[in-house]
Amino acid sequence: MTKRLSRIGAATWGPLALLLAVTIVVPAMIFDQFRQSDDSQRELLLRSIHHQGALVMRTMTPLLEQPVDAVLPDLALAVARIDPEIARIRVFVRPLDSASTGFFYVATNARLKAWQMETEQREIVALGVLSELEGTCQAGSPRTTDYQSEEGAPELITSIVPYRSESACWVLLLSHNAAEYGAAAVRDTWDSPQVHAAMALYITLVVAAAALVASVLLGLARMRRAARSMREGDAQARFDDGPQMPQFSELAREFDALVAAMRRTAEELRGAAEDNAHALKTPVATIRHAAESLQAEAERTETRETLGIVLRATDRLSELVQSIRRLDQAAADALAPQRRPVELSDLLETLAEDYRTTTRDKGISLTDDIAPGLQVSGDVDLLETVFENLLDNAVSFAPAGTKLHLAAARDGAWIEVILDDQGPGVAQDMLERIFERHVSIRPERAENDGPGNFGIGLWICRRHIGVHGGTITAANRAEGGLRMIVRLPAMDTAPA
Repeated sequence: MTKRLSRIGAATWGPLALLLAVTIVVPAMIFDQFRQSDDSQRELLLRSIHHQGALVMRTMTPLLEQPVDAVLPDLALAVARIDPEIARIRVFVRPLDSASTGFFYVATNARLKAWQMETEQREIVALGVLSELEGTCQAGSPRTTDYQSEEGAPELITSIVPYRSESACWVLLLSHNAAEYGAAAVRDTWDSPQVHAAMALYITLVVAAAALVASVLLGLARMRRAARSMREGDAQARFDDGPQMPQFSELAREFDALVAAMRRTAEELRGAAEDNAHALKTPVATIRHAAESLQAEAERTETRETLGIVLRATDRLSELVQSIRRLDQAAADALAPQRRPVELSDLLETLAEDYRTTTRDKGISLTDDIAPGLQVSGDVDLLETVFENLLDNAVSFAPAGTKLHLAAARDGAWIEVILDDQGPGVAQDMLERIFERHVSIRPERAENDGPGNFGIGLWICRRHIGVHGGTITAANRAEGGLRMIVRLPAMDTAPA
């Protein structure tokens, strides 16, 4: 699972991390705007309510300046005339010349009996809203308090307005119906209907975006699996292999058409290579046969020499035909390589054993140090061509009496194959160029010196190794000779 997630790579995790950050930051910013707006509305509402209480207190001030005993009947009538639908009003008084430190509940605009007023007085005193006024008769910081009235309706005490006359400390309490008027003053921003609607809309958008991202990732994963299957040689694999987003379906069909066209092109190249080689080999063989017959019957030395030149030219022409065929096949293999598990250790050991006879005949020693169990995913024929070319080159450059050494081992996620020779090496500025097409550092041969080299062997090696996701490089050895280094992805880490 970890390996599969790691294949998504930074190119995918980066946008996902950005999307997650936006998903978190955007609602926080929106909520902050709602909170600021809610705070402003709450502040405006409370200011209006407190101002209302101050106006009511101002209208009653002439009455409150009179002695307490004399003003109570008129005060009760004045308070009762205020509509309780606008606000519930309660008036408390504490005579300054009284030994008592508590407040008395003396008037309200609600229709309450005496015992109900006594109950409300105890409950309001218990709330502590009057305690800070007992000594100073001065208002503290504005606040709101929940209260359950004797009539059973939840209220919100929204304004506490004190007034100190010569004879008493008067306190006016205003309250409002919590459900209709006071909810906005105390509710949390999260409880706002606007926030609920915005969050519902945002969650819907996030779910839709997540579904879209999931569809895209699933579509990419499906196409990645199809590409891996194709690279591993599954001829039945297709990009458009199941239901997916319409945009991906169209893209998948285009990819399938492209892969089919590439496979047809590869097959046509292979067929053309075989057809051309066959068409050219026949006349070349005929010319050679005729020249050999004439050479055997020729009496003049000059004639035999001329026919010898013709024979060598036909050999060179035959080699050229094979080179052209190899180029066409290399191009076809690069278009549509056939991937299978390849036991690289077995392949290298077999080649080393086969080449020991050739090297022994030339006085060259071939040793090997190949780790067991090395496995890659690829085309065994292409890989065999690569290592045959490398061994052929090493044998052709190695002087008699020298050694070749073939080694292969695991290097992390890679398999490294090294071939050392004790030949003349390569000029430093040519170490990279020898892998180019038609570049050869062999001495030029005279026209009558037999078939030459066309400089495509190492070019084919690099092309084939590149198809497998690997690299091939050359380096001069400090003790003399050339080192060829091939690196291929091990099968458990081969690119998909």
